[in-house]
Parts: sequence; C-alpha cells; structure tokens
Amino acid sequence: MFVKKISRIIKDDAEIKFHVDLITDGTVPKQFHISTQRSMPVVKVFGSFGYIMFSSKQSYDRFKVSPKTEFNDYDYDGVGIPLLQIVRDEDLRLPFSSKEASVFKIYKFEIKSVKEPPPYDKKAVLIENNGRFKLYKVPFCQIYKKSSFTNVEYVFRFMNGPIGKTKYGTIHRREFRDLYTKLDDKINFRWHIDYNPIMTNDHYILELLDEIEVSLLDSDIVKREKKKLENSHKCHNHIMGHYTKQTGDLFPGILCKEGELIMGELLENVGKYGITDVPWLTQVFACQSLLLHYLDHDKEKEKKGKSRNRHRSLFSSIQ
Repeated sequence: MFVKKISRIIKDDAEIKFHVDLITDGTVPKQFHISTQRSMPVVKVFGSFGYIMFSSKQSYDRFKVSPKTEFNDYDYDGVGIPLLQIVRDEDLRLPFSSKEASVFKIYKFEIKSVKEPPPYDKKAVLIENNGRFKLYKVPFCQIYKKSSFTNVEYVFRFMNGPIGKTKYGTIHRREFRDLYTKLDDKINFRWHIDYNPIMTNDHYILELLDEIEVSLLDSDIVKREKKKLENSHKCHNHIMGHYTKQTGDLFPGILCKEGELIMGELLENVGKYGITDVPWLTQVFACQSLLLHYLDHDKEKEKKGKSRNRHRSLFSSIQ
C-alpha cells in the first residue's frame, strides 16, 4: 500500500511538472493547437551509433520485448519500430566559422506495404521485408552549424516535408542553453531551461512565445518594436512541450532510455502509437530535441574530462 501511494505521488508530480497547455481557441494559429500530448523516449542501444527516438512509450515497450527477427509480427502502424535516429556527421568542436558545416544526420524509419513504391530518396535502405510490409531507413534531416563569437546557429534541412517547410533555423547565445526557433514568419518558439548554479539542469520547456516576446531570430527593427510594447503588454508564453532526462533509466543496459520528449498535439487519431501517424510539427521538434540531447551529452562528457584532468594534475603535484 505504501509503495503504491509513493508511486502515485511521483506520477502526479510528473504530470504537473511536464504538463502542456491545452490550446483550442483562436489565440494562436490552428496548426499549434493542443488537445493531447505524446511521450517520445530517446534511447541508446549499446554498441550502436547515436540515439534512436520512438513515437510513443507503447512503441518503445514493444521494442524492448520484441527482437528484430520478429518483424513478421509488425503491422502497418509500426508500433515497436523506432521513428528517428540521430548520428554525428562531423566533430562539433569546430573553430568559429560563418560558413555552415554539417554536424548531424537524422534518419527516419518508414514502413510501406509491398504494393507501395519505395521512398523517393535514392539513399533509402531496405531493412526488412515480411512479405506484407517493407521497412526502410531514409535520410530525413541534415543539421548544419554556423557560429560566431556571440551566437551559435543550427539549421535543420529536411529532405522531404510539406511544401515550403523544409528548412528551419535555431540559435542560442554561446554561453547560454536557451535555443530559439521559428517555424514560420511570425511564430517564435524557445527551448527554455532554468539555470541551476548547484547542479546541471536537464529539463527544457518548449514555449510558444507571446507575440511581443523578443527572440534572437528577430530582426533589429522587430526587436525595437517589441521592446516599446513591453510596459503596456504582459507576455504570456504557452507551454508546448518538454524535453527532459529526468525520466531516464537509472542503470544502463543493452537498451537505456536516456531522455524523453513530451509534446503537445492536436491529434485526431488518439490511440495511434506507431510511426505512421506522427504529425509533421512533432517530427520537427523531435529533431530539435535530439540535437539538445546530443549537445548536452557532449558538454557533460567535456566537463567530466576536465574534472579528470584536474584530478590527475593534483595527484601529480602531490607525488
């Protein structure tokens, strides 16, 4: 009874901490309305490159109990199949450069019936064929980095997507972790993380910014106009989602859940947990959250390396 009560308290606390704002009125464009939320685990497979992301908790749960050899049992929804995989393209520790350099690649897993034509991309790889469905691994997004002494930009170029929606920019200050992005000419978003001087915070909040909230992606003219309205208008940012490592596995194994994207959606087909019914907007933010995961991983690794070097230097001076 006590364990059940503690589990319920932890669950209730998580629901409050990782809530998203329900948006179904005319205050924001309809494509950003929210009526439900989706949880998408980020997983490290021992011995593999990069990280994989699943379209739902249910899909990851099936993946854990169903080895690859059981593809014959999968259906068209693709529950149990990863949605995305991110891998490093080049070393992130590049010198300051105003030119774009490719740093990450993201692949998407697509399932098609045997009667459907294969993906258009010539680099698509056929992974499985069970006689009813075929599973492909397709290049989905290339992430480019451009940096200066003050800002770091990441540009997401998608190989396919809605017409006119194949490139999205993001930017952050070099010494800060908040990441700003824009999905059209007027709507700004920010992956916000609270600073913690004692321990590293790993909980990002995806905010749809108020129309007068200043973004790093705004032009100088727009920034000046917004600042004029600061005193007469109270900003209200909508919470669209979260990315966190706080729900990850405590002990790594062959499979290790390292993080999770919790994303608000206006989903008509509630109950669809596979890879075939993930909205485009969710896929875009999923790619951004995978970038955040990799960047934080690199910073943590670099921090541990510096700590080891300090301890080595201290030990050498004692001897």
